[in-house]
Amino acid sequence: MGFLGVLASLTAPLAYVIVLFGGLSLFSKIYRRRAAASATYEPWYPPHHDRDIYVSLLSLEPPPQLPILVAALLRRAVFDVKLMWQNRETKQALNQLLLKGQIGDELWNRFLVAEKELELELVEVVEEANTLKEGWGQVIFGLANEMAMHEKQKEIYEQIPSLRAQEKARLEESLISAPKELQISGAVPLGAYKPVSPSARQIALNAQAMQAMQQQQQAMQQAQMQAMQAAQGKATPGQGPLLQVGPAPPVTNGTANGKAVKIGALTNGSLAPPPATGSRATSSNGDGDEDSDEDSPEEKPSGQPRNAASMAAKKARNKKKKAAKAKKAK
Repeated sequence: MGFLGVLASLTAPLAYVIVLFGGLSLFSKIYRRRAAASATYEPWYPPHHDRDIYVSLLSLEPPPQLPILVAALLRRAVFDVKLMWQNRETKQALNQLLLKGQIGDELWNRFLVAEKELELELVEVVEEANTLKEGWGQVIFGLANEMAMHEKQKEIYEQIPSLRAQEKARLEESLISAPKELQISGAVPLGAYKPVSPSARQIALNAQAMQAMQQQQQAMQQAQMQAMQAAQGKATPGQGPLLQVGPAPPVTNGTANGKAVKIGALTNGSLAPPPATGSRATSSNGDGDEDSDEDSPEEKPSGQPRNAASMAAKKARNKKKKAAKAKKAK
């Protein structure tokens, strides 16, 4: 009796819940069906006037010539190609929005229906092209794609003047509204600017390039002269000015065993090679004396400075020659 009493007490609430939810679901289903039937959606694609023109040409009596039909079919295919471009971009955006849950399934289903309609339209165009001439269905959309690309580039080119005017107005407005601290004094207004002709601009660029090349060559020559002076200054310490005009004295680098060792002579600012006979060039005369080449008047120009090592070597050689002559006289 206890179980049956509990079951009898729960029957009424359960029946109430079932009737309530059943009625709500039935009402929702009927309401959605009526709303869907009475709703009017805008077409997904714009009106296809090129298709209507082609169909109207086919219905004429007598039918028009073949070139007219081909031109009308090509215009129809061009519009279909533009719809394909639009459909590709829209599908990617709608797919991302659907994955994020920002659009409902109803909008996605509408797009899928429009995509199927476009596929049927493409198939119909191919069949019409093959009807006009066998094999045209394989090439008609290639030609339509090229025509659509050309029209797109033409539209962009025609919009350049208007875009330039808009950008110019925006820049002038930004310059006027800029604070005084940022405005440049003496700036030329955009309307008063006149571009330089290409010929004058090219001449100015060529002159600048030539001037830069000359400056570079002068800098290279100065660097070479400085390097040469540094190298010669290291080889002959205590030497006078390195850049000389005319004959220069021989350059010595000290003494070896009391005798000067010749390195070379400076000629017009350059270091001449040393004599081929070695560190000491001698010549024997009839009396058996040995005279150094530095004692000859041809290699000792007057008015040129001598360093201390060269003078010491000369004195040593003179003493030796005098001693040898005195010994020979005895």
